[in-house]
Amino acid sequence: MLEKIVQRAQHQLPIGAKGSEFDCDPMLLGIGNRASEIAAELAMHFEQSHDWPRALEYILQAAENAAARSAHHEAIDLANRGLEALKLLPEAPEHKSKK
Repeated sequence: MLEKIVQRAQHQLPIGAKGSEFDCDPMLLGIGNRASEIAAELAMHFEQSHDWPRALEYILQAAENAAARSAHHEAIDLANRGLEALKLLPEAPEHKSKK
């Protein structure tokens, strides 16, 4: 299954694209516990498909991974990407009703 993900990425088709065979949680793709290990790659794919909630989840995991291995510049870059992704999150229904 991971081979399919890599092939799809090589063809510039985001794995998180709505309606694709990969439009599901990575835990269901056979990646299992490896999702945290490949968080940066998953974040990129979900960013490309504009799935901001899942992109943010994996950006944060990737930032934590980078910080844990003392890759501070990478962690900062990922944190900045996370801040940008936050701006793109869909508005929560409870916030819409207050307008």
